[in-house]
Amino acid sequence: MAESSSKIRSEGASSPGGSHAGGVIGDRWRRWGLGTGKMTPEERRTTLEQLYITPRGQEFRRYLLRFVVLLLASVLIAWCGIRADSTAVVIGAMLVAPLMEPILGIAGALVMNWRMRLLRSSLVLLMGGMITIAVAALLDLVIPHSLILPRELLARTHPTLLDLGVALGAGIAAGYAVAKRISAAAPGVAVAVALVPPLVATGILLAEQRFGLALNALLLFGTNLAAILLAVSLILLLSGFAPERAREKAGISVLASLTTTSLAVVAMSVPLAFYTDTLIERNTIRDAVIDSVNHWSRFSPQEIFNVRLQDELIIIDIAGDIRPRSTRSLAEEIASRVGHDVDLRVQWIQSESSQVHGRFRGERRALSRVLPRSFEYLH
Repeated sequence: MAESSSKIRSEGASSPGGSHAGGVIGDRWRRWGLGTGKMTPEERRTTLEQLYITPRGQEFRRYLLRFVVLLLASVLIAWCGIRADSTAVVIGAMLVAPLMEPILGIAGALVMNWRMRLLRSSLVLLMGGMITIAVAALLDLVIPHSLILPRELLARTHPTLLDLGVALGAGIAAGYAVAKRISAAAPGVAVAVALVPPLVATGILLAEQRFGLALNALLLFGTNLAAILLAVSLILLLSGFAPERAREKAGISVLASLTTTSLAVVAMSVPLAFYTDTLIERNTIRDAVIDSVNHWSRFSPQEIFNVRLQDELIIIDIAGDIRPRSTRSLAEEIASRVGHDVDLRVQWIQSESSQVHGRFRGERRALSRVLPRSFEYLH
């Protein structure tokens, strides 16, 4: 929405004491090179139109209708993609999802210290998140599906520091695309951000009463949200989105908002670091198990078709036509590779094969009598 210059100046005004303190912060920003980018009033007005919608009237109701319709469509697509274990379909849901709009609005309001716009954008985002979780849970309760949790669902229940890095990169790209008005970057940002799939995964897991996994999926969404807000806010600040006078008046408030967002990112990185360490350890154990089994079964070849880790227990499913030899040596070799004691369970499935010859006892027909009739159907 295009705003008048008087509106931009008036919103977020502070007291004289706050103005003096904000001026000090503004001087420090200029000294550090923050907010030194130049943005003309016309460019700022165009950026505002990308970040915000009309806050009242018929146009706002039309926006909410469009927002809800696109959100419901993206939830349905994401639910089907997750349940079908289809990455391509889940990516389609990311492209349709409209949740990036209120997040960009929140980032812009943080930089400009516009509290009412911050509240409106936050309420729209909160409404969208609650609708997404509720509709996903309802779909999972109503539509028949497999009881096995698909990989697309489980992939969103163990967020790591890599997900935080992706969210920060996506936030930088989103902020730069908004500041420089690069619309071509929007699809890539939407795919990288992945806002709807974690919320849909949360709804599915709540319906399945997997509350621990649902909390992990919600942690992934929170990580994406905090990292994107921080990155977009910093990029808008560096690009000169906030006029110098606004930075001087609201310097302390903006700095406090950015500090709070940074602390949220740091707080979420703690469990992410734990999950990352756990993932690395599990992958190390898995590789050690596979190498040990290959070495252990060199004299009686066995086929490994599954390796599972359940807490401290290693479960190996192998198949072969010869009974495997004692597994004690295998457990000792795995323990020597991973550097600690292990509990091992080997489940052997005996594979057998048979080959027989079936004799045809009816009238044998020549191939020349069959082909012409087939070609008749082709023509």
